[in-house]
Formats: sequence, structure tokens, C-alpha cells
Amino acid sequence: MRSLVCGLACGLLWVSACGGDTTSEVRIGDVGAKLAIVTSRDSMNMSGAINTVAIPSLKVNAGIDATVDPDTVLHVIGGKLYLLNRFTNTLRIYDPTSFAAPTEIKVTSDSGKMTMYPQDFVIAKDKIFISFNGNTADTAVGIIDVAQPSAHVTRYVNVANAAADKDGGPDPAALYVCNDKVYVALSDLDMNYQPTGAGRVAVIDATTETSTGVIQLTKENPGHIVQAADDCTQALVGSGPLGAAPTDTNAGIDAVDLTAKTATSMFTSTQIGGSVASIEVALPTLAYAVVLFNPVTTSGGYINLASSKVVAFNPSKKTVIGDASGVAGYIPFARVSGSGQLFIGVDVYATLPDKGTLTGGLYVGKADGTNITDGATGISLGQSPVAIDFN
Repeated sequence: MRSLVCGLACGLLWVSACGGDTTSEVRIGDVGAKLAIVTSRDSMNMSGAINTVAIPSLKVNAGIDATVDPDTVLHVIGGKLYLLNRFTNTLRIYDPTSFAAPTEIKVTSDSGKMTMYPQDFVIAKDKIFISFNGNTADTAVGIIDVAQPSAHVTRYVNVANAAADKDGGPDPAALYVCNDKVYVALSDLDMNYQPTGAGRVAVIDATTETSTGVIQLTKENPGHIVQAADDCTQALVGSGPLGAAPTDTNAGIDAVDLTAKTATSMFTSTQIGGSVASIEVALPTLAYAVVLFNPVTTSGGYINLASSKVVAFNPSKKTVIGDASGVAGYIPFARVSGSGQLFIGVDVYATLPDKGTLTGGLYVGKADGTNITDGATGISLGQSPVAIDFN
């Protein structure tokens, strides 16, 4: 097992930012959304902030709350903004109309059990399910009761290790919920952060709080899972290695049949353009993938994927449409609002050997499969963008 926090320094941090309600994920945000809520980080990666961007005027209100972590995950669920601080292990609940006086929950266990490196969360059956990337199998996914958040993490779901993974932890990452089933992407890495084989998706019954099985994937180190259809039968999983060059066998996109519990390769690394950090499905015929590529070996011998871009594809036809952005040093997200606008965040890490051609900031354009960054300048938030959702 290992922490994905190491990826922030390496320029390879999987980001999961997909809005949802208590039973099924909202795939492209609230259709009536008037606000993009964007978190950001300072240049030293020491602190972060909440910012808003009005839709459709794109007017920025920066630094609304400058007390959040530089590494955050946020979901708008049931009219509330839930923000996970992944450095300080806290979950904040905001009224997204005022952002005043948020409720803060410590993502810890009063029983003394582990709560290491929280990665993502969903809400199902009035419970907050949180993946802990540094925990052992018996505490891989923690549960906080919505009605009693002050009790912190009160119980866990045991998620079995892969047979080849001997370090004790399945490395859970992104979560997806639909029809009271919680799906957990499992990276199955060893103590040296290397894949022990193709990743898996664990299936958790939110009612009984038990793992009911796993789905074997075809690619390594899955970092993101999203809904792929108008029901709860299909999902897409983006994968790719940390500290290794993407290949056709270890990176790309898997199509997952949630009913049959099987996975098949939709795109290889060559076809989609690299390791897949995140996926956003806008329509059955239009989706976006943030891909990482350009392996560069650092002075310490670590392979860093030094470049990223957004690629548009048609999930129904299983065809690549083309680049939806220019090349950047790091792209933490590509999300589509309910009004059909594509929002791309661009970060420029000072340590990256290839910072790309795009300047930092937020790029916004029509989600139609075309490149929205051509000739455009990023909207400044005052800090580098990290995560986004819509309200």
C-alpha cells in the first residue's frame, strides 16, 4: 500500500471530482447550476482556497475560504458542498450559497483504528463512505453516519487484498455510488508503489456495509471510476502506473459491466494517449479523459509523466475524437457543467521538467469535442486549480 500524496510531488496525483446525490452519481452536474466551485493551492503547496466562477458570466470570486488544504476533493451532494481535506484528514460541509461556518468532521476513528490518506468519498444510505489509501484491508473503507458526524469513523468495510499483493492493503482510490452500491477502485500496489497486477473494483452493499465481491480489471493502478450509462449497469475506469511509462497493457480505459461484473479494454494507452488520470462522461457519445504522458527520468531515477492533456472520445462507438486541450504540465480536472461547458484546470508545477504550452488557470469552452484551449488564456484564480464541482 502507499499514499497517493506522493503523486503531488511527482506530478501524478489522481483526482476524483464527480458530483452526486445520495443514490446515484450526477454525471455532468446540476442542469440548473449557476456556479462552478473550484478549490486551489498556493505555489508552495502549503495551503488552499475555495473559489467560485459564475455561470455563464465566468466572474471569479477568489479566496472565499483560505483555510482549506492544498489537496482537496469536493462533491456537491443534496444541496451541500462536501470538501475532503486530504492533508489534515477532515471533511467539511458547507452551505454553497454562503460558505459560512462550515461543519467540520475529523476523518478519524475514536477506536484507534487507522484512517491513513483519505482519497475520496460518496454518500449512500445516509452514510459517508471514505476510501483510505494507506489502510490495511480490514479498514480500507471507513463509514461516518450522516446523522452523527461527530462520532467520526465508527466502522469499516473489509476489502480483500489481491492474491499477489502481500503488503496488507488494497490501495483504494476513487469511489462511485449508484443504487446503494458503492464501487471502489483498487490499485493493488506493493510497498515500492509498483502494481502487483491489473487493478480491481470492489463492490460494497451500502445497506449491509459488506463487500460483495470484486471486478477484475485489465489495466494497472485504476485511479478513477465514473458512470457510463443512464442507469447503474456500466462504468468506465481510467488506469495507469505511477513511476513508469504507460504501455498498452498497463494503462488506458476499461469498460466495466456492473451487472455481469466483468471488464474489457475500451482504449489502450496508445489509443487514448497515455495513462488516464480521470474521466468525465458528458453524453453517451461524448466523454473526456485527462491523460498523462511523456515519461522523463529524474535525477533520482524516478520516471515522471511530465505532460498532460485532455482527450475527447465517443464511449458508444469506442472511438477517439481528438485533443480537447493543448499540452500542459499537469491538468487536475476536466469537467462538464449542466449547461454543456467544459471546464479544464491547468496547473504548472515548478518541478516539472516539461511544463507544456498552456499557462495555469481555468479554461472554459463548449463541450463539443473540439480543443477549447486554442488561442485561449486561462482564467486566473490567484492560485493553481485543484478540484471542481457545480451547484
